[in-house]
Amino acid sequence: LDVARQLQNRVFQLSIPIRPMTRVFVVGEPKAFRSILTDSSTQKPMAVFQHFRLITGGATMFTMNGDGWHEKREAVAPAFSSNHIKRMTRMAMEKTEVWIRDMLMDPAKNSSFDVSKEMTGIVLSAISETAFDYDISADEKDFFGAEIELALIEFTLKAPVNPLRGLFGLFIPDRRRAFVAVQNLKERTFQIMNAYRNKKEPSRNGTIIQLIMESDAYPTDDEKVAELIGFLIAGHDTTAFSISWILLELSRNPDEQRKLRASLSQLSPENWSRSEYLKRVIKEGMRLHPVASGGSIRTIGRDIMTSRNECSVNTVVCFLPFMLLFRNPGIFDTSSVSFPTFTR
Repeated sequence: LDVARQLQNRVFQLSIPIRPMTRVFVVGEPKAFRSILTDSSTQKPMAVFQHFRLITGGATMFTMNGDGWHEKREAVAPAFSSNHIKRMTRMAMEKTEVWIRDMLMDPAKNSSFDVSKEMTGIVLSAISETAFDYDISADEKDFFGAEIELALIEFTLKAPVNPLRGLFGLFIPDRRRAFVAVQNLKERTFQIMNAYRNKKEPSRNGTIIQLIMESDAYPTDDEKVAELIGFLIAGHDTTAFSISWILLELSRNPDEQRKLRASLSQLSPENWSRSEYLKRVIKEGMRLHPVASGGSIRTIGRDIMTSRNECSVNTVVCFLPFMLLFRNPGIFDTSSVSFPTFTR
């Protein structure tokens, strides 16, 4: 954001060692942003996404291009039908009600708490039960959270900008520990997969784990485990942190909190999704605090027109950060970033 303000441009070049003779640009102009993501000739750059594969232990639909990506995406798509989303929402509501009851009944818990940690635990429980047909324990939730964090720090923050970490990894304690974390994640995910296999009556209603276990798109157990880890990482903290930021903004703005409560009180919990005020609060919370603020990364497949015609085919890797879009003064009034500004 600071660089964009200084340059007065939402497109600028970065000096990042991805591969020789490759220019790297940050693109935050809406039209160019949309053109890149909707263009079928764009690709995920493997020089970047290979680091994500180290976390999951192999290729997943989140790190693939071409036919393999289409095959895997098609295999798991039924798990995201409206019925499944509603079922996951109901489960998350039940877990939340239990958490609130425990907080109110236990004086020791009825104090300040880390909202992101608590929401992560609730979401992880809901995802495990509805998507993986697995009742995850509190210790397992802490374990997954800690190991995922270690792996993400090494393979998404440090390694991509420092190629020397890959060459001298054996001499870097943090990198060695990250590989141990990856192995631990694989072993625990194998346990989840085997628990599903050993069920007398496993879920048959199109859960993620059922679709992955039965699909020819995942011929080996290693591929199944990699995809399950990918969904585990992609699903739990993004949802939990979005909720956490929104709760934080509501606590900072009690008037907005009262308006939201009044809107929801007119509806049954099953129909809360119909509340226009709730929709605006969620959208504004996610605009101000996008959990995947870095957006995505693509190698463009054709020339992309920007305000200065910077992006030409085969020479550019484009970083597409959501923050540049969501704090764009040409679209939003960024003179104020207070939560109520756009919900009214």
